[in-house]
Amino acid sequence: TMASAVQLKFLHAMFEAATEAGHVWPAAAACESCDEAAWGKSDLYLEGNNVFGSKTPAHPLYPSITLPTREFEHGKWITLGHQDFVHYPDVAASFRDRMATLVRLAPSRPHYAAALAAKSAEEFLMEVSQTWSTNPKRAAECISILHAHPECLVTRKD
Repeated sequence: TMASAVQLKFLHAMFEAATEAGHVWPAAAACESCDEAAWGKSDLYLEGNNVFGSKTPAHPLYPSITLPTREFEHGKWITLGHQDFVHYPDVAASFRDRMATLVRLAPSRPHYAAALAAKSAEEFLMEVSQTWSTNPKRAAECISILHAHPECLVTRKD
């Protein structure tokens, strides 16, 4: 996965936000956010600081933003129309809420429990992607980013 300088800056910024938010695997989460937020170009990221495609829950902590969405179903991408997504005050809040969601749902979603218990970033990505996303290539895409850009996934003192 070749990334531009702008994309690499986004990846590092996402790593820093995931680290700040206390994500269990900040490097993995940063790679997920690049995949989910189209390297910082998705409307959901630009308008709502939402880097995981988090939909508005029944009892929201944050306001909503309504945008069109698509999902991978029955072997193809389909457009589902407009849905309500969480509008976060900042990106770190998106990462914190994502971790809280994984922890809260782990007892009823075995892949989330396995992801939280993962021994590597790759294992985390393989497990979490099975339930988080309908994209069948998501784990491989995120692992590709992880392996291609390790220099962006470290804390810098600059």
